[in-house]
Order: sequence, then C-alpha cells, then structure tokens
Amino acid sequence: MSETRRLIDAQLRAAGWEVDSEQLTYGNGIRPQKGKNLAIAEWPYSYKEAVIDGHLIDCEPPIRITTALSEDGIMWQAGEAMEYYDPITGRIDLVHAPDEVKIEVEQFNRQVITEEFNRVICEFLAANIDPSLPGKTLIFCVKDDHADIVVNLLKQALIDQYGSVEDDAVLKITGKADQPSQLIRRFQNEANPKIAVTVDLLSTGIDVP
Repeated sequence: MSETRRLIDAQLRAAGWEVDSEQLTYGNGIRPQKGKNLAIAEWPYSYKEAVIDGHLIDCEPPIRITTALSEDGIMWQAGEAMEYYDPITGRIDLVHAPDEVKIEVEQFNRQVITEEFNRVICEFLAANIDPSLPGKTLIFCVKDDHADIVVNLLKQALIDQYGSVEDDAVLKITGKADQPSQLIRRFQNEANPKIAVTVDLLSTGIDVP
C-alpha cells in the first residue's frame, strides 16, 4: 500500500470510519451497510457520472493517430538479419536474431525521438487545431527536449496550414521553462498561448475559463 493511501486511511480512521483499503474494497463485494461507517476503497465512478455531477466537462472523443509502425509493430523472426548501432564503435553492424525479437512500439516511441516522426504528427495536429478558434490545447511530451522539438515543428506546421500564427500561440510549459507558474496563469487567463506543450506539469488537468 502506498504512503498516500496509508495517510488517507489514518485520517479516515481518526474521523471514526472503519478502514482497510486492501480488504474493504468495491471489488471484494463490500457495499454500504446501514449503521456502519465503511470507507469503501476503489469505488467505481464513471466519466459520464462525473460529467453529470459537474466535476468534469464533457469533450469530444479522442482522435487516435495510427501509423504504419503502430499497426505493423517492430518484429524480427528468428534468423532474420537485424541492423543495430554499436555506441562504442559508432558503427551500424548486422547480426541475425537468435530468436523472435519484438519491440513494444509505445516504449520505442518514448525512447527513440526522431524529428521526422514528430513533424508528421505536428502536421496532423495542425490540421485539426485552428489557433484562431476559441479553446485551449494541451500536448504532452516524454521529456523536455522533446517538448522543444514539438513546439518548433508545430509552429511551422501551423504556419503552413493557416498562413501565419502568433509566436506565443504555442509555448512550452515545463518545470525547466522560465517562470512556469506565470506561464500557467497566462494559459488559464489570456488568449495566448492557445497550445501548451508540457511534460511534467498540468498532468492532472487545468481549469481554463
């Protein structure tokens, strides 16, 4: 059990609740009982319920970007020739796979960041995000230098798509940015930036009027 969960349990217990986050769970069939203060963990709460209750704002369904890589995967059969980069010699060598080799595409995309791949993604985003329209957009990157790449490529893609774009319409808002708290306030309260590119901030969402 996490330290956060232990802290919450202790606070509930001190307030008079019966608590056991590992046993008193919805998944274990625990339900409210008359006359008992049961703190039932992992109670299901759907997105639809949260919207109806006013805790979340409804949105359009996400658009999934499908690439040949994500559809076909990365795999070599046993005995198939594989090229690999040797960081010691700086050369690309050829070996034969001793067994079937399969690489998870999602993990691959997190570790191998190429400008060309991100350019294609940014062109797709630009075709679906008009910075002249109302609304704000959050884009999440895997690390800070990835965010720099996305900001530059997305600005160019927006210029190609719409002819021009204000320079501060797209900004990086990360822990390494200059005055990130001020940038967050600008994103919340001002017209620009329309698009925030982030890594470690805003991951739990942000209220924008």
